[in-house]
Amino acid sequence: MEQSVLFIAAALMMGLGAVGAAIGVAKNNHIQVDFFYRFMPAWMSRVMNTLVDILRVGFFVAATFLTWQMMEKLGTYKMTIVDLPMNLVYGVVMA
Repeated sequence: MEQSVLFIAAALMMGLGAVGAAIGVAKNNHIQVDFFYRFMPAWMSRVMNTLVDILRVGFFVAATFLTWQMMEKLGTYKMTIVDLPMNLVYGVVMA
């Protein structure tokens, strides 16, 4: 009983971390280095912002694709302690 509660808590914590990260990206609240932007010319700052946004979108596309592949490989694999599909956890992370 105690192990199953810990396992469920760990799975929920993974999902909560993924949802929190998504909210941080949507609100643009993540920690970033603004020191260099203060000393850059305005045009260079805009170019850097665009490059960072392109890299960020690329990372999210790659992470979504890899999570989808993981979900396909797991199929209907069940969690060891709780009789629920493991894809529930990965689905929350992917969303």
